[in-house]
Amino acid sequence: MALPLFATRTSSTGEAASVGRPRGSILRVIHREEAIVAPLSAESTRRWRVVRLIGTMAALLIAIGGWGGGAVMAQNPISAVPVLNVLARAPFAAVGLCLIGTTVLVVSWLTMMRYALPLRHFHRGESDITQMTRGQTWTVLAAWSIPLFFTAPMFSKDVYSYVAFGYAAHQGLDVYAGGPQDLLHGGPLVDNVPLEWRHTPAQYGAGFVAIARLIGALTGENIVASIVCYRVLALLSLVVLAIAVRWLAHRCNMRAATALWLGVLNPLTLFHMVAGIHNEGIMLALTMVGLAIGLEGTRFPWRSVRGWGLLILGACLIAWGASIKLPAMVALGFLGMEAARRWWKGWWAIPLQGVIMAAIMAVTVVLATVLGGTSWAWITTTGAAAQYPTVLTLTNDIAKAATAVGSLLGLGNHYEALRGLFIVIGLLIAVAFLCWALWKVYQGELHPIGGFGMSMFVIVLCFPVMHPWYLLWGVVALSAWINDRRYRIPVVVISAIVSIWIMPQGGTMPLSLNVALVIETLVLLVAGLFTWRMLFNRDNALRRNRLTAMNEN
Repeated sequence: MALPLFATRTSSTGEAASVGRPRGSILRVIHREEAIVAPLSAESTRRWRVVRLIGTMAALLIAIGGWGGGAVMAQNPISAVPVLNVLARAPFAAVGLCLIGTTVLVVSWLTMMRYALPLRHFHRGESDITQMTRGQTWTVLAAWSIPLFFTAPMFSKDVYSYVAFGYAAHQGLDVYAGGPQDLLHGGPLVDNVPLEWRHTPAQYGAGFVAIARLIGALTGENIVASIVCYRVLALLSLVVLAIAVRWLAHRCNMRAATALWLGVLNPLTLFHMVAGIHNEGIMLALTMVGLAIGLEGTRFPWRSVRGWGLLILGACLIAWGASIKLPAMVALGFLGMEAARRWWKGWWAIPLQGVIMAAIMAVTVVLATVLGGTSWAWITTTGAAAQYPTVLTLTNDIAKAATAVGSLLGLGNHYEALRGLFIVIGLLIAVAFLCWALWKVYQGELHPIGGFGMSMFVIVLCFPVMHPWYLLWGVVALSAWINDRRYRIPVVVISAIVSIWIMPQGGTMPLSLNVALVIETLVLLVAGLFTWRMLFNRDNALRRNRLTAMNEN
């Protein structure tokens, strides 16, 4: 069945509107309709090609350095390959190449903002608002992502846990009963798993275990073949995600090039979906496509068989995404609220849609558990990652700061109690914000895509543990909805800084490389300020000069 295309909605006066949302709502400040734009001029296209080429060269540097400085296997396969084995013997030089490549690619992404946003480039003789086309956006995505396909896993060693658990599931073992070491009792598959995770059960749902089990059946104990399969799956997920973001951006009256630049070309997406091979890519692809299809179903009358079919299909895809990472089930709430708002409007509409979505989720959970060959323990054991908070975990950072203040005041060390308290407070804040967003969607004041994106962003910030790739839960959805620069810029700044926070081998920067982190941050700051000046100040000044000259004539 062909996937649906979204038509721009219009108000009763024929003016383009954002899904009929009231114009008086404060949320309209965050989302405003985009203007009609023209393609880039010849001069702007030439400059755009230069930026694309620089980003491609940076991706190639990352790919080359990754073979020696990435999260390589303990039995590095390039050690016996002439020329390439130099990278394996010089890991520090390889890490340097990766750090240079990541910084240059992030700067290229920031510079590409000039062509991804609809702007007037007066100093280049352009009188119309111009923006790169959809085809140009796809070429940038291909040029920057394909080089990352041909390298070792980077920025994380999670893929080795996927391989080990997939093989264990293929052998009929319960991956929620123990870690790779407990299940496989050593061997090459276990040697590549980080020490802190060797005795930890699987941290993802049965839906992903079913996929890992299939790959384990295809590749056996061949680690390289398994990694290739996971990377192919990651690249396919990236393409599907890009298509879904484009559809949803069109539904939200958002320019597709801008949405793809912010969400899919984002360095966080390229580094952690393609290079890092995180299963967030599969979860986000399923969730966003499910939202696209399900929301299209709500456009039909409630008696329409096609409308119900699209709604149920979209909810099933979201539920399967939630069976990979449970937070994706938040999207079911927003899909159900939109259906309740459009189809019934009665007090009973919300609980009825809640029952429907819960039933779909329950059926998907049963199917995923059967296909994954696992126990029901995955529903309660997928949160064990909270035992290892990172430096980006806000609740943990606040607890440490409060503990330090308490120690200075002579109150003692109460870190564990404070951490538990702030985790509860964070979860309460996230639940309160989620309820508010759901109610705004039901009232028609907030688009479900915007509500889902903001809720996921708040959930990530208040989560008991936070990794850089968790930010994609909210960034990807927000990219299809937010088009006001006052709210887009914080997302851009956070994405740029966090993108360089993780070492190519995985893990945060060690103390010995803090200087490199400071240098990279300064480079990004200078590039951001330069981009800001080029984007706004210069064009505005030239526009004022031109208008003044026209008035004088």
